[in-house]
Amino acid sequence: MAPIQLPPPVPGLIETRCDRIASLEHALRQRNLLMATMGHDLKQPLQIILRAVERLAPETPGTIECFWADAAIDQVMRISDGLTQLADVAALAEFHPGPDVRKRNLSDIFADLQRNWRLFAAEAGVDLRFVPRSGRVHTDHALVCTILGNLIGNALKHGAGAPVLVGARRCGATMVCVVQDRGPGIEEELQRRMFAPGVRGATDSSGMGLGLALVRQLADELGHPLSFTSRPGAGTRFALALPCAD
Repeated sequence: MAPIQLPPPVPGLIETRCDRIASLEHALRQRNLLMATMGHDLKQPLQIILRAVERLAPETPGTIECFWADAAIDQVMRISDGLTQLADVAALAEFHPGPDVRKRNLSDIFADLQRNWRLFAAEAGVDLRFVPRSGRVHTDHALVCTILGNLIGNALKHGAGAPVLVGARRCGATMVCVVQDRGPGIEEELQRRMFAPGVRGATDSSGMGLGLALVRQLADELGHPLSFTSRPGAGTRFALALPCAD
């Protein structure tokens, strides 16, 4: 049987494809830069609108004017939260060069989380408790704080005021960081798709549903197993496993 003769390469075809790929990558970078910039720039006027609506809202509850004022406040807060999530996702894709994984002190990670979230918890009237643990882990400090911070923020927002516990325990060669609340839990049907972009809880009127999608993306990028358990009416528990460095 005669050998199969492959057609000669088309002159300029490879170069054309490379040019198209480069053009698409450039357009993607420009889009991410625009989303990150606009997401942060638009938050300031939204905050001014929110404060103005709050000051102009009637003080008499139960009136139609009060109803519409509350609805406007809720929607402005939803847009603001969504812009923050879009800006965070775009900035991560554009400006983060890749995980900086090395030996980190777990106590430093917990100290940053406590410093960033204790005021939010106090303002929301939620009992947020940290049970830090010493030890060193292999991870990226900023990214793991982003992951756990998103989980803490969700617990504060959706936990119906129930206590939230943030702790860690040694499990073999890993250190498992836990964010647990005693809130209403997650509906069974929602659990199967809650890490998909754009998915929000049935009672969630804020944000764009990007927080858990970002959590999953970062955990996969770091190679840190992420799991959760949740029962309606009994709370939710997220666990992130970090490899020990000791």
